[in-house]
Amino acid sequence: DITLRKIKEDELHLSEEKFFNAFYISPDSININRISDGLYIDINQGFMRMTGYTKEDVLGKTSKGINIWANEYDRSKLISLLSESGEGSDFEAVFRLKDGSTRVGLMSAKVININNEPCVLSITHDITARKKAEQILIENEIKYKALFDHANDAIFIMKDDIFIDCNTRTLEIFKCRAEEIIGQNPFKFSPIFQPDGKFSDAKGIYYIQNAQSGIPQFFEWKHMRLDGELFDAEVSLNRVEFGNKTYLQAIVRDITDRKGAESKIILLAHALKSISECVSITDMSDRIIFLNDAFIKTYGYTQEELIGNPVTRIRSVNNPPEVTGDILNKTLKGGWQ
Repeated sequence: DITLRKIKEDELHLSEEKFFNAFYISPDSININRISDGLYIDINQGFMRMTGYTKEDVLGKTSKGINIWANEYDRSKLISLLSESGEGSDFEAVFRLKDGSTRVGLMSAKVININNEPCVLSITHDITARKKAEQILIENEIKYKALFDHANDAIFIMKDDIFIDCNTRTLEIFKCRAEEIIGQNPFKFSPIFQPDGKFSDAKGIYYIQNAQSGIPQFFEWKHMRLDGELFDAEVSLNRVEFGNKTYLQAIVRDITDRKGAESKIILLAHALKSISECVSITDMSDRIIFLNDAFIKTYGYTQEELIGNPVTRIRSVNNPPEVTGDILNKTLKGGWQ
């Protein structure tokens, strides 16, 4: 039947045209090799772009001959896979290019017959950039985890106002186990009121909402350990993104000792300012950096007239030079009187 034969010829021609377009126009690397020896029968433009080889470089040669497999194990594994099932997909392999560099490819391969000769049709998508990005991501995650786990401050990760992760230092500062803090909100670890008289939850929500809006927050906070002990903290609250999701990162530093030292300094400064004896403090260059009220009253100067000036400005010219010249040296060695 001529009509039927014509239809089959047209179908065959259409099929060949589709194959031609898919083979030669595809941006991916496509090659056909004999199974028996790996001889290249044909390659497309994508193969040439990816590897740097031309048709003249590879046709009539074997994959071993051009040393395209960076790892012989990859080639052996593909042959084994094709022998078992006749096809394979999502097979990662490293290829050596014409210039000696390497690229990572994601292969799909299938056994086909050409002139009764078993061949392999291979399609390889270059995933080198993706693999590098994945490696950088993994390395960054390792670095972040190391910083997270070994930081000297408590670090929380919050979703809305709920703790979803914390580091080891958190458990030490708040004297609790991970399961006692994960899933809780920060107000469980705060007194009802902050030192300014405001409710902890209302004040905390204000900071949380600002941070969620992208405004970094830095403030002092009265926290409470699980056993009820209060402590002073410095809190940094920032919005962060992981995997297209938004979270809050809180860094909490226990400043109880620092606040105690500051209180003592303020108390001492108040005492120095209040005593009736004249007190002056100079730096290592003998310049005045502090004067108490009694000193100002006795000498008749203002703070502005003396602070930052050499202490010699208030010493009498009648003092013997050998005495005044020896004051700083002896002071630096332990004291002068």
